[in-house]
Amino acid sequence: MRDGDSAATGMKATVGDALRVLTDAINPVLITPSAWQRLVDTGNRIPLSSGGGIECRPADPDCADLAVRFLSTEVGTDGLLDPPLDVAGAANAVVAGVVRRWRTEGSAKPTRMLWVELDLRAGGLPVPSIFVGPGNPPRGAPANLPDNDEWQAIVNLLRPGVPARAVERLLGVLPRGAWVGYIGIMRGRELRATVSGLTPDEVRPLLHRLAWPGEARVIESILSVARAHTARITLGLDLTEGIGRALGLELAPFGPDGWEGLLQGTASLAPLSDSARVALLAWPGESAGDVSWTTPLRAQAGRIVRRLNHLKFGTNGDSCPSLKAYLYFGLIG
Repeated sequence: MRDGDSAATGMKATVGDALRVLTDAINPVLITPSAWQRLVDTGNRIPLSSGGGIECRPADPDCADLAVRFLSTEVGTDGLLDPPLDVAGAANAVVAGVVRRWRTEGSAKPTRMLWVELDLRAGGLPVPSIFVGPGNPPRGAPANLPDNDEWQAIVNLLRPGVPARAVERLLGVLPRGAWVGYIGIMRGRELRATVSGLTPDEVRPLLHRLAWPGEARVIESILSVARAHTARITLGLDLTEGIGRALGLELAPFGPDGWEGLLQGTASLAPLSDSARVALLAWPGESAGDVSWTTPLRAQAGRIVRRLNHLKFGTNGDSCPSLKAYLYFGLIG
């Protein structure tokens, strides 16, 4: 067993333990061995939770980022009040603040999910982003949504002393059936929000109501692909200084059998080779626990399931979109 494995060091299970199990499931055309090793090394410093994600860039396989999800029901076992992320510096204070709110709210936890995303670059320290919210269930809005006061409290944790005017403006113009899934702080300075439950035809009217400063025609090709392959879009907005130009559009197909068509449509919008498309389609599956797993990992899970979560197109409002793919992994007891 190598240095850093939790069983070798007597530690609890880590995200690194889970990633090592998934090594054989990842194709180097999506993530190079050196980028994968950065993911594992970073995961060794993070306590294992119920799931996470890997952000890959088909046009740049040597660049991949790690995201870890913590549920409000896990805070008693994951010890997030102790600094779990020595890579994240000041982000620990934000994580601890969210957990303290969860513990004082009792059973009412409208912001029930916390995601910690770590941007990884060769030769540099991981850069943290933190997202908090009710999440994006597959069928409709969560039953318990935060109100404006709760969102203001979260914004104050993320950016102390900064009013949530842009968040309030966003909440006031959402179409019926849409909701804010997460509010987060990107790289310690950029306030972001994600809006879920939007149909492709609701995106441009919402951006118009928000007076988004980008050029709407830039996203029309993305919306055209979405209309053919998905019922809903998740929209990522920059709220750092009012409504910013940076925009993200997250797409997933109508069902698991729709990924082939969505990926083929995607290839007309952003670089996506046939080999990368095949590698993405090969990711879904599961890994069953065996003697090769560390003892702490076997104690926490019997299987790790893998699925394609979504594709994300990013634009600054006047340029061709970039493409990222999000690979989900989840632990099952």
